[in-house]
Amino acid sequence: MNSVYEISQGPGRGPKDRERREHDRDLLIGTARSLIQEKGLRHVSGREITQRAGFSPGFTNRLFGSLDGLIVAANLPTLAALKEDLARADRPQASVAERLLALTDAYIAFAEREGQLWCALFEHQVEAAPEGVAQEMTALFALLERVLADAGVPADAAPLIARAFWSGVHGIVYLGRTGGLGPIGPDSVRDMAHLLVRTLARGLLSSP
Repeated sequence: MNSVYEISQGPGRGPKDRERREHDRDLLIGTARSLIQEKGLRHVSGREITQRAGFSPGFTNRLFGSLDGLIVAANLPTLAALKEDLARADRPQASVAERLLALTDAYIAFAEREGQLWCALFEHQVEAAPEGVAQEMTALFALLERVLADAGVPADAAPLIARAFWSGVHGIVYLGRTGGLGPIGPDSVRDMAHLLVRTLARGLLSSP
């Protein structure tokens, strides 16, 4: 762990300063991710992150502008990993229903494996998604839109249908994990999600 040190005056300009700055950014991001996975985003404070990383209070603001900026940076690797998992799960030669079910299963598996890091993607609220987050989300929806395009869905309708599909699957997975489904426990998540996906696939294939 770093020894605690005070914030120096002025941003670093030389190569060594830039290298240290990147090291410190990575350390704070890694520390934030570790704490989020341990405790959940709602129970993690900026002070706790800086203290565990070995920095003085306020250091987060210097590197990220705010705690929000740090949380966004900590969430980006999770989004990127989710995109990679979904891309690997797609099977272009399979039927539309099979492809959507494979993406659904990959999403459920990712949520179970990443736990609190996955939850943090949706628990951290900002007024507008930063550019990096918006790009990753666009790439995620593009995966679904390609499946829909192969099913014959018109290009102008695909974005809305992709978001409706994701919202339905995500809602079931999130509520199942957080206990929001009431008497329907987490063991029912996969069956419920599959029912929703098969119904959507039938509707897509029967539409003119």
